Amino acid sequence: AYAALAKLGPASVLTTAVVAPKPPANGTIDGPLVIVGGGDLFLATADYRPSQTEWTLAGEPVTRIEDLADRIK
Repeated sequence: AYAALAKLGPASVLTTAVVAPKPPANGTIDGPLVIVGGGDLFLATADYRPSQTEWTLAGEPVTRIEDLADRIK
């Protein structure tokens, strides 16, 4: 955390983007959407986080990628 703060500065914002390989036609995206993580340490699949119980606390916040995909949809 210190290295990121020192390198990027306190005003830096890490973002997660949603990208469509093809531009929308008539407001509709025909094809896949890709979620591009930009540094969210808590972004994880439902299966990944529980597999890491040796080093993480059960109460740690998690942004489930499945929930994010549902909200985008």
